[in-house]
Amino acid sequence: MQVKVMSNETPLRRLFSMGCSSGDPVLIPPDTDVRVHITSSGFHEWDANAGSGKLIRLHSSGHVDREMRLVPE
Repeated sequence: MQVKVMSNETPLRRLFSMGCSSGDPVLIPPDTDVRVHITSSGFHEWDANAGSGKLIRLHSSGHVDREMRLVPE
């Protein structure tokens, strides 16, 4: 899958992007509003992520597990 992490500034500024497997952790900066956009070849976009990505704010002591089911094209 492809992961893009962008700042929530106007316009959106890419912080980083990476390719990884679905079980790999994605580390995002704490206490910052970021947009995470996840795609995978051969699958439709995850609804909450479509377009500019899902807005996430992770507190410095936080940890979030997300399960995203992508539907094959």
